[in-house]
Amino acid sequence: MSHDDDTCPHLVVLGRLEAENARLKIFNEEAMAHIAKEERKNRERLDMEQAKNARLKAEVERLDAENQSILRAIGQQEMDSATKWLDKNFPNRIR
Repeated sequence: MSHDDDTCPHLVVLGRLEAENARLKIFNEEAMAHIAKEERKNRERLDMEQAKNARLKAEVERLDAENQSILRAIGQQEMDSATKWLDKNFPNRIR
């Protein structure tokens, strides 16, 4: 029994498997390139979101400090106002 390379069932199957393997290898390389591209885009988005969050956190901290300062000033004004009222209405009070 002689084997012709074009008609031998084993070689025909081998050829098909090699072609499929080559096709899958290209598909895999394209998929890996796509994944790497998406990973870069996601990393860039994450970096931008982290920078945005850091800016917002700094702004919240600044506003909180400003609010605390305002509250202290209001509290001091209220104390001054209460002291003036007490001095006016109870000039002989014990301090």
